[in-house]
Amino acid sequence: MASDFPGMLTVFVGLPLLLVATLVLAVLLIFRRHGWARALGILCGVPVLLGGVYIACVDTWRFWPSVGHNEFGFRLVIILGCGLLWLCVLALLWLFWKTPPRGTTPQYP
Repeated sequence: MASDFPGMLTVFVGLPLLLVATLVLAVLLIFRRHGWARALGILCGVPVLLGGVYIACVDTWRFWPSVGHNEFGFRLVIILGCGLLWLCVLALLWLFWKTPPRGTTPQYP
């Protein structure tokens, strides 16, 4: 049972990875007009997003609770937490992508 625990990858790798990436990207967001911060944010965010999708495909779907399960609330909170953190990383990555570099003026149609 311990060797095939559904949700172990999600709880012990996915959540911490997404949480740390969200915090790092939030700090880098302060410096997003600098080219180095944008590049570092994008280089950090894209692999985390892909890793989150991989973890969801491999492990999180098996962790989905059934209605009669005794840990329904805990499992639902973990899954929703992973989804919300993934969306936070996606939103922060979008801000890095769309923010023009310093010294350029945005082009309006």
